[in-house]
Amino acid sequence: MHFATPRQLIAIVLAWAALLVAYDQHMNPKPPSAYWAEFRGRSTRPTVVSEGDTPRMRLSMPHLCCTGCLNDLRAALKPFTWLGPARLAADLPDKSSAPSAETPEARQVDVEILDLTRADFVALQRALEETGLVPDRIEVSGMGHFRVEVELPHLCCSTCSKVAAEPLERLLRKETQGRWLDSMTLDPQRKTVVIYARFNAVVDLAELETAIAHAGFYAHAIRIATGPES
Repeated sequence: MHFATPRQLIAIVLAWAALLVAYDQHMNPKPPSAYWAEFRGRSTRPTVVSEGDTPRMRLSMPHLCCTGCLNDLRAALKPFTWLGPARLAADLPDKSSAPSAETPEARQVDVEILDLTRADFVALQRALEETGLVPDRIEVSGMGHFRVEVELPHLCCSTCSKVAAEPLERLLRKETQGRWLDSMTLDPQRKTVVIYARFNAVVDLAELETAIAHAGFYAHAIRIATGPES
């Protein structure tokens, strides 16, 4: 029987470590400093907005066929002073064009988020629904590090939180297909689930709300946070 030499063992350990780091970087991109912080036992949770970040939202509207639809949409967004003006990603399709000529960009609306501290995306979606228009995607991006805080009124105790944690995370990962979800925690005292997004992620809040509903919960509010956790 032959045993590996110390040099071979060191080479195997280093190769395996490099493979694990490469896989982690592929699935969850982050700067080298984050690995060093983890090695030293420090928290690597997102805490601040990177300099130069511009928080923004893109609404994907399955039905946005004319200026009347666009005017209704803009009227619904107007009371939300934490949002900038709504701009079409592309011109609306010509009424004389065949339906097949319509591009997806013609149904997307871009809005800058002026004040994250006042943003509530559940209230936003309800206002859109009042117009009879429903977005199939509500994508937020432009922030290097951020987390999504969801108020769940029914997180009544620690037992409820423990029972909900596993199915909620499973449904979130299934709904998002691993595109932006990093990790999540539940806080029954604050009746809140905190979802940490991957670095520079584009988070679809419509996917999030769908997963929460499938888990049997109603989201009272959905907010974006970038500062230190209280």
